[in-house]
Amino acid sequence: MKSNPIKFLNYLKKNISTVNSEKVKQKIDEIVLLVDSDDWIDEGEVLLDEQENIKNFSIDESVTLSVVYIVKNEENYILNSLESIDWIADEIVIVDTGSTDRTVEIIQDLSDDRIKLSHFKWNNDFSEARNFAIKQSKCDWILVLDADELLMDKKTLLKDMLAYFTMFENLQSTIFNLKIKRGKETYRTGKIFKNVSSISYKGKVHEVLTCEEKTKRINLDIEVQGENRVTTDKKELYNSLLLENISMYPAEPRWVYLYLRDNLDTLSKEDIIEFSKYFLIDSTDYYIVRIKILVCIKLIQIGNFEEFIEKFEEIEADGIRFSDFIFLNFLYKLLKLQNEISEISIDYFTIFNKISSFDCDDRIFSDKYFQSLLGTFLIYGGMFRKATMVYKSMLENDGDIPWYFTNSSLNDFLNH
Repeated sequence: MKSNPIKFLNYLKKNISTVNSEKVKQKIDEIVLLVDSDDWIDEGEVLLDEQENIKNFSIDESVTLSVVYIVKNEENYILNSLESIDWIADEIVIVDTGSTDRTVEIIQDLSDDRIKLSHFKWNNDFSEARNFAIKQSKCDWILVLDADELLMDKKTLLKDMLAYFTMFENLQSTIFNLKIKRGKETYRTGKIFKNVSSISYKGKVHEVLTCEEKTKRINLDIEVQGENRVTTDKKELYNSLLLENISMYPAEPRWVYLYLRDNLDTLSKEDIIEFSKYFLIDSTDYYIVRIKILVCIKLIQIGNFEEFIEKFEEIEADGIRFSDFIFLNFLYKLLKLQNEISEISIDYFTIFNKISSFDCDDRIFSDKYFQSLLGTFLIYGGMFRKATMVYKSMLENDGDIPWYFTNSSLNDFLNH
């Protein structure tokens, strides 16, 4: 039994001292830093003594890597992508799904012996095309890229990392996620995996890598840059394919989440609830939580803050903590605060014109204090013009005006 190399990064770094070569020590240090998370394996797996593996690691050790593409009309992109993987690719598999531009001609003109160009009839199914493509590859490992994607920094360590970690575990059920940047959008997705028959793609669009065994996923600090090229026609195609995915895999929340995410602005609250109804349950499942997040965002969009607060409290009760949750958490607190201020404001507005009826002979707070409090509630309520009128009217009668905001002055407010 082999121990997992990423679960025990600190152990590996500590035992680098058993390596005699300084170059190998430096290489292992660099490799370890590529890993962005340490959640590769289940709790309870036993750590074995792997000092011999560390000792035996050589910087000359290597694995072979196939870079795999499916392409269609990519004449403006494919060359730059190929250049970005030129010296780490042992094999380049390119499957054309029906180009009508110069894509095929450009690839053939390269006369690169590593390139295996084949053709596949497009059937509105990205997984079908990708699975055909990966079956053409012969190397130890596979890296899947789109034609507009460029493999960026730290790629020089990629094959060293795979060689090093393979000493500890066969990695046949491990998928490595890379960081994808498309314009302002950043996300992670599976890009690298062992060339084994048990790993394949699933889903007609927004396809996902799956494994016959329990899949392990690990984030790497390697960046891929791509273009944001979604057109209206492409979005319509993706939507129709996502609906087919939902029909094919009704028990899988991933497809519902992706459809809701891509159409959040155009779907009604009722549509979203209908799509989500089987998944609005107590769960910490990655996609179920995100479906709940999308429901919350829709409630915010339509101004249904009371129901948003109710739905958010359900997510909070599940103990989920991540960046989207943090945003909604503070928005939730802000909206609750606004609701409280709104209720207090209504109470104050109701009683404001009756203040004189509560007068007594030794009154401490004069009218200006009540007027300034009125202006404060108007500001909190977003009624800035009315608040300005209140304060300007007070200035005409008295230059000494109470101000109840601690981080700004009355002049700051009036000058804006």
